[in-house]
Amino acid sequence: MVCNDSSDDDSFECLSSSGDRKKGEYEELEMLTGNGHVSHEPNKCGQAIAAKVWEWRYFLVIAWPLMALIMAPFAYQLVVNALPLPKSPPHGTGSALAEDLFEAKFPYLVGMKMEMVVLKCREECKSAVSVMSQLHVESLKDMVLRFGQEYPGTIIDIRSYYTFGTKIDSNPMLSFDKQSILFVWSWRVNGTMKLTAQSFAKEMTKRVEILNGQQGDGPDTFDLAVTGPTFLNVAMKETVLHEVPIHEIETLWLPFGILALRLQSARLLLLALCSMPISILISFGFMYFVSTMLPVILYALVMMLMLCTALSFDYSLFTMTRYAEERRKGANMENAIATVITQSGHVVVVSGLVLTIAYGAMLVLPGAFKSFCVAACSMILCCIGVQMTFVPCLLGVFPWIGAGFENQGSEEEEIDAEDDVDFEDIDNGDTPATQISLKRVREFRKGIYYKVGGRLTQCPMNCLVPLAIYLATSPLTYRVLRYQMGHAYELQIPRGRKEWETSLQIQQDFPTSVGCMMPTLIIATNKLEEIPSTTFLPPLPQLKLNDSLGVPFDPEASPPNEDTEAPLDVRGQAFFDMNCDMVNMLIQHTRNKTFALKSGDFQSPTFYGEHEDGTVKCLNYDLTHYYRANYFTQKFMFTSRLMQKLWDQLVNEQHDAMLTLLTPKMDPFSAEAFRMTSDIRSLLLNASEAARQSGFGEITYMMFSPSAIMMDMIEVTHAKLFTAFLGCALVCFALIAVAFHAWLIPFKLLFTVILPITWAYGAALYTYEDGFLEWTGIPSLSPTYITNSGPAGLDWTVPMFTLTIMLGLALDYDVFLFERVWEFREEGFGDNESVQLALSATGPTITAAGLIFAFTFTSMMLGSMAITNQMGFVFIFSIVVDTFVVRTVLVPAMLSLSPCLNYWPSRMPEVKYTWLGK
Repeated sequence: MVCNDSSDDDSFECLSSSGDRKKGEYEELEMLTGNGHVSHEPNKCGQAIAAKVWEWRYFLVIAWPLMALIMAPFAYQLVVNALPLPKSPPHGTGSALAEDLFEAKFPYLVGMKMEMVVLKCREECKSAVSVMSQLHVESLKDMVLRFGQEYPGTIIDIRSYYTFGTKIDSNPMLSFDKQSILFVWSWRVNGTMKLTAQSFAKEMTKRVEILNGQQGDGPDTFDLAVTGPTFLNVAMKETVLHEVPIHEIETLWLPFGILALRLQSARLLLLALCSMPISILISFGFMYFVSTMLPVILYALVMMLMLCTALSFDYSLFTMTRYAEERRKGANMENAIATVITQSGHVVVVSGLVLTIAYGAMLVLPGAFKSFCVAACSMILCCIGVQMTFVPCLLGVFPWIGAGFENQGSEEEEIDAEDDVDFEDIDNGDTPATQISLKRVREFRKGIYYKVGGRLTQCPMNCLVPLAIYLATSPLTYRVLRYQMGHAYELQIPRGRKEWETSLQIQQDFPTSVGCMMPTLIIATNKLEEIPSTTFLPPLPQLKLNDSLGVPFDPEASPPNEDTEAPLDVRGQAFFDMNCDMVNMLIQHTRNKTFALKSGDFQSPTFYGEHEDGTVKCLNYDLTHYYRANYFTQKFMFTSRLMQKLWDQLVNEQHDAMLTLLTPKMDPFSAEAFRMTSDIRSLLLNASEAARQSGFGEITYMMFSPSAIMMDMIEVTHAKLFTAFLGCALVCFALIAVAFHAWLIPFKLLFTVILPITWAYGAALYTYEDGFLEWTGIPSLSPTYITNSGPAGLDWTVPMFTLTIMLGLALDYDVFLFERVWEFREEGFGDNESVQLALSATGPTITAAGLIFAFTFTSMMLGSMAITNQMGFVFIFSIVVDTFVVRTVLVPAMLSLSPCLNYWPSRMPEVKYTWLGK
């Protein structure tokens, strides 16, 4: 049922949205009294709800703020506990199987992260090795040790230049130019320890700032800087929580100003601001309990804040303008509020339902995207509840807030008092019913929207204008067809944060063995019972001969009889040679790639050093075992103890699995890293098969790395995004078709909703991948460039966070316009006249609502994180185009093409009022 307000009094009319009505219902328009009243039944359901809200107005005015106060501590805790996007591999992928294998074989390394502090001479020095740098290192080491004592089992390893000193050649903890030294610790950070680790990272950062401040200028002074996965996550979280609220406040005056222009009442504006903190605290508090079951990411909180601001202003626009209108008509306070709840409430509820369906589609996406969906839906429902109950009740309890709109006369008196209008262009009988009907739409028969609608609905304009728009925007749509999901760690890091700059500097100044925060793990272990589907794995390279392993390779050959194979034991020369050959194969087959791997990029107990051709030197198991395990070498040889420590870390207790570390110098989420991951996966599958065919026995090589996890996440999520979007579109289109009983309207929505969405992404790709706006020099409108990978492009999470929402917003405005077209057509106005009147009636409201949404998301463009800039750009471009091009120009023109198809199979009444084309 679609509820429409009565023409001139305070009663309500609830009409079926179906056009298949009895003739007598249409004849009601002719059964008008002299003062313009329509005879119809009141909306008993709506009035009952409105009456209950009015009856409980004092309770509701107290209950909502009280609930917000109760939820405030939980809302604060949610913000504290919020996490970046989790890097968990999707189920059924190669990285998921590798993670399970890693956790089973090396449980003591699960959740391990490596953090770094670099000490660099402030002035050029002979060497960063000095008494002062050693004192700084000892101070930092004491902090880490105390943390380890407080949380036993968390600290895995602590290293610095002074751990090795001059006991080994080319100490890797000293930079190439000898101007810097490293202090590194590895710790186990998973589960609830993540928040504890973040707190410690903040303490370490403060300690480093104190040490930097205590030093003056001189030859023995140092600049200390921190970096590492935990420090980068803290930087991201601090930036989001600091920038978003500040920029939101800085830009709040823009949507506030739009609402002020429409309401023209300072007191009514207070209601929009009052509802915002209540909605935020209650929905955030609710999400705290959700966070105990699902990980809640920072972007979910950002979107909740954006939605609250935009919806609070938008819904206030719908409700407060209707309240002012009813009061001007002469309705008393109670009746005006009842009309707001029943009539404007219908618009708000429909809008919220469409947005909820759009966000609900994200439930099919994996992992943290589910919490994003729940967060957005909770905010939408909370905004609806506050706007439909708290705001009207506040008006009822404090009438002075809505004072100033009262009108002593009624609308009937205004109509009677108006001068007769000259309707000579209307070829209808001059009956009282006709005159009253035309006077009822008199306010819509003026203004820019009315004039635009009159021209757009006339042939040939209604054909030429859509064609011109689609031709002009075709490059944007075509650009989307060539879209490759962007990905780079730098897209998630705030610009200008020293933590990321320090990380890049370490990669340049130090060997990869110590300068890589996110190493790739190559696991060698027993043959697996089940190999994951190659859906998420790259194809095997077609190699006729595995030169590095020295054995023929036939992909179709059957493996040896497993009954004759002994269980894998890494303690032996055969395994040492096999593992060493595997690394040499990776080096040889990547030589001509941009990510060419070198011997220094690998660490393993099975090799050390390199040959002249760049391959690693394989070690003898018996000699290395004797050297690292002998009592005297352990006692007097420092390198023996290092080899034993490396063995303990990279070989599991059962001796049936060994890790080989790969530490390349690159952004772990860049296109270059993905190409490397794809090639290594293929080569490892090849090496595993070749090892079995050589008669060695059961062995499987698998790769586990942040790059592999992210690559699988993108591929799986990208596939499910299409399902989510298609499901969302089909459900929404079906609901609209059923609601209006118009089965063909979804086909027009394909051209007025789906295609315009591609324009936003096309513009974003031209901006952030092709650099079309880079000339402006504005960082938020420029691509992010990655070494050896070029522009990072449009981040893969942007479509995840924006696509279904954009669909919901577009449908929201489309339905709002089409509902008025349907209403005017049912009243007897011609097809094109109905479109013209609907555009004039809804134009100012849609424009104001669109500008409010666009200005709200402007704050995302002011931040220092590339990913939020991109999301803001997509939202703003989409909303602006939807407001000023699609809903104002394209939709009216499209609806005037074969207008009878807009309502089929519903039957519309006979046309009574026409003026276009005469």
